[in-house]
Amino acid sequence: MQLLPFCVGMLLFHCGEGSQWIRTSMSGMDQTLLSLIDQERMDYLSTIAARLDSHRLSFVDFDPDPSANQTGSAGHTLLNTPNKEHEQMNDLSQFWLPTLAILAIAFEAFHMKWSEVDWTLQDAAGDGPEGAMAEHVETSLAGLTVKLLRRATSLAKIYFVGAGKVKGRAYMVMLLCHNFFGQYLSLVNFDYMSRFWNFYQHPSQAVFMALMGNWFVLYGSMCLTAVYSRYIESMLMIHWKDHMTRYFQRIWVPHSYAFKMKDDRRLDNPDQRIQEDIGHFVASSYDLTFGLLDAIIQLGIYSFMLVKVQPKSAFPGLLFGIALTYTVLGSVVVHWIGKDLAILSWQGERYGGHFRAELRRVHDQGETVAALRSHDAELTRLQSRFEDLKLNKWKGMILKKKLGWFDRIYDPFKSVLFVCVLMPFFIKGEVSLGTVKQCEMALSRITASLSFFIHEYKQLASYRAQVDRLYDFRCCGLAFMKDKQAGKPPGTSESADVPDAQADRELHQVLERGAPSITRELAEVLELKRATLSLPSGETLLDVDFRVTRGTSILLCGAEGSGKSTLLRALAGIWPFVRLTEPPSMALTLDDCILIPQKPKLPAPMTIRQALTFPKAPENFSDELISDVLLKVRLPELLLLDLDEPLDVNGALSGGQFQKLMVAHCLLAKPAFILLDESMAHLSWENQLHLYGLLTSDLVAPGISGMVSTCHNVQDLASFHQVHYRITRKDSVHCDSTGSTDGIGGASHTLELLEPGELLKDVKEEDFQRRLIEQDEEIAMLRQALQRLQDGRAE
Repeated sequence: MQLLPFCVGMLLFHCGEGSQWIRTSMSGMDQTLLSLIDQERMDYLSTIAARLDSHRLSFVDFDPDPSANQTGSAGHTLLNTPNKEHEQMNDLSQFWLPTLAILAIAFEAFHMKWSEVDWTLQDAAGDGPEGAMAEHVETSLAGLTVKLLRRATSLAKIYFVGAGKVKGRAYMVMLLCHNFFGQYLSLVNFDYMSRFWNFYQHPSQAVFMALMGNWFVLYGSMCLTAVYSRYIESMLMIHWKDHMTRYFQRIWVPHSYAFKMKDDRRLDNPDQRIQEDIGHFVASSYDLTFGLLDAIIQLGIYSFMLVKVQPKSAFPGLLFGIALTYTVLGSVVVHWIGKDLAILSWQGERYGGHFRAELRRVHDQGETVAALRSHDAELTRLQSRFEDLKLNKWKGMILKKKLGWFDRIYDPFKSVLFVCVLMPFFIKGEVSLGTVKQCEMALSRITASLSFFIHEYKQLASYRAQVDRLYDFRCCGLAFMKDKQAGKPPGTSESADVPDAQADRELHQVLERGAPSITRELAEVLELKRATLSLPSGETLLDVDFRVTRGTSILLCGAEGSGKSTLLRALAGIWPFVRLTEPPSMALTLDDCILIPQKPKLPAPMTIRQALTFPKAPENFSDELISDVLLKVRLPELLLLDLDEPLDVNGALSGGQFQKLMVAHCLLAKPAFILLDESMAHLSWENQLHLYGLLTSDLVAPGISGMVSTCHNVQDLASFHQVHYRITRKDSVHCDSTGSTDGIGGASHTLELLEPGELLKDVKEEDFQRRLIEQDEEIAMLRQALQRLQDGRAE
């Protein structure tokens, strides 16, 4: 399409035998179009072409006398004198340019007052609390070249050695073929441009028609290549993104709790890394790869062409040397100006994720916000998050403004430099106008190729941030997988700077063939062998040897913050801050252990049937079994609802109903071990007794399951458990479900076995009286309900 203006210009010529043909061809045109083509312009362009061809106006032959008459046949000035040329810019040089400079200086001096930014805020990579754990972002020249290439290649192999081993490589081969054919078309266009510009000097109707025919052939080929290249590119990107998304989901979801507890401050916003960073990485990787490939190919092709068409009297390699020197200087300057752009891009991703997470938290906790009337406090928190984002944007704007200054100077000065170098040869008549245009085009392509680093610097800085975020995320996730394979809780080991090769291979196998099915028998023992439990702060909480077998029920009691929940999570194998002297004999599966936390939540929307069986498929359980279980846990009201209607069970059910639903899930799933972390705190005492009785009679007593529960007072649930422990703030001891103890010291809390006689040691008479009164009240309520039922039946 860039030649269309030239085609219109050719129609304006009035020269030789083509003039009559042009008049005849235009005779049928619309009068509006004819009015745009005036005779004087046609005469003027004809005169220019004739003088360029016959006289080759030179600075030597030109008469500098201001009084000389340098006009064409229609009275138009062909060339100004130097004085007249200077006068053409008087208004701009003497008034507007100084005015613009003064306005720019004034703007720079005062516009920062309008920024409304707190410039004293600390960056995430600075000295703030988040900065201590922040990921390192490389801002050196090597970080944007060699190290970036190494990390990006490692991430790209996820696809090209996995799902893209055949399909992805086939896409790349097709795109490379299209690219090479595009380069061939570019060479054809290069040669065509020379003939086209030479035609300006020797116009002919027959040649013009031939040129236009070739133009349609050339640009038809370009259109076909461009359209299908773009379509195949889209096919590659969506397949590439799909595989990488599944890869990182497989890394994150099984270890999301470990990520949250151990690396949430360092590896922030995993959802953003999966949803946004992967998409940006795929698109940027493709663009930069083929951009670099194009730059290398065009550098080789046009360097050869430039040497071939450059003026004979020029020093060999002169033009290429000028382009190379100019580009190297530009690369050094642009990196010196924009070296902090990578860290700003990384911080922008981090702050944006924090702000979105805060908005989402306000949405999810809307009831709490309304109940506490904490609107003003929430607005303050949101604004604080946005201030970090705003400061980062302003710093990026200032840096990009400096880079914009450089770009505005670099590219135009390049064109002027090449014109100044080539013009003496044209004035002397050593080269034709077509050759000059060829040299300019070749120099432009060579400089664009050599300036790839300069032109793509902003994208490279952003790309470096995306690669670092995904690379560190991957290393951490593979370290978690390695811990799991070794039988350790995820996050026990420190993540390395290099992805674990064995874990990566096994993950690829899972993605290709699916997760291997485990057909072993259920675990018979759940234990922690001489384990040390720590808090996220690093403080040692508890040293234990703990063992529970199927058919055994154990009660853990202790004050708030004593470590009951932490011990249950360590037993379930999900607590990352634990050191094991001896790894467990086998990894736990879905059927081995169910941990019900204090405030469980399920995905939404979800049907009642799915909520009862999640994460297993509801098709594995019959309607009769589901109805029987709901009646057992005293949830008959749910049977009146449509069990297959999607709803948000977290909000539709009350706290007590939800806890009953979790007990019903345990009765359906029949796991080897049930861990209850105060999981019935929202229920009445009567319902607690009923549900614990169900679990004991249906699962524990037959030896199907082992059960570990937590509470504050051992007397509350002692009758439903065979072994009782208390966690107190003392030196640690060695203990297990058999009752043996052995002090091992070093922790802030200890786990001690309670003898049967100790259960009532700390109980006061007032507690007995209170318990008796509560039971009498419950009995009276039941009698009243029974009487109303009997009266209703009699009526």
